[in-house]
Amino acid sequence: MGSAGCGEWLALLTSGSLRLANLFEDAARHAGVRAIRGGENVDMSVLFETGSARDSCEEVPRIGETWEGWEATSRMETDTIDTISAEKLEQSGRAVSLALMILGREIN
Repeated sequence: MGSAGCGEWLALLTSGSLRLANLFEDAARHAGVRAIRGGENVDMSVLFETGSARDSCEEVPRIGETWEGWEATSRMETDTIDTISAEKLEQSGRAVSLALMILGREIN
């Protein structure tokens, strides 16, 4: 499968927001995409101290996605655009699009 990874699970890599991680995971599930979380790095001080996210040095929560097994072919000669799975790209797009639509309608 190349750059998209050979795994069957979309890996969500989050930093800074458990709520954002949950939202993207739920959106993927509703879009029919199997997703798991990995590489989470939630700043616990934000949960227990008063103040804003800026006080914790983590100004903007981040989320990334990749397919399980991406590292098997990453940075190799065979890692070309031709090896990207159109099906996995579509599944990723559905999950992200749904998550963004949910975020766009939230008011808090």
